[in-house]
Amino acid sequence: MQAEIQNVVELMNKFNAQAIATAKQVAAINTRALDKLVAQQLGLVTEAVQGGVKQLELLREPKGVKEYISAQAELAREGAEKVLVATREAVAVVSGARDELNALVEKGVEDVSASVKQATTKKVA
Repeated sequence: MQAEIQNVVELMNKFNAQAIATAKQVAAINTRALDKLVAQQLGLVTEAVQGGVKQLELLREPKGVKEYISAQAELAREGAEKVLVATREAVAVVSGARDELNALVEKGVEDVSASVKQATTKKVA
């Protein structure tokens, strides 16, 4: 009976240690993804400010209405392209984090299964 209790305590200690290690890994994955997304957002803010400056420059320069509208359309197109690229990059970052988390969960399930199998083997022996 004493050995069985000791095995259960050892198994629980192992599970707790694995849970803490996994939580640290999840935090690291999330931090990396967040850092990438924040850097990307800062880049978009910079692009938006630069676009605003370009718009002000268009107003400052004396041109006809047709040229102004054409320049505005070009600025809008450039901005939309940058947002599209940023969106694709954000999806890639989030997908990468998802893949890392899925691999971590799969490894965790394998580790728990192996530990339970080992514990039941000890109990039978």
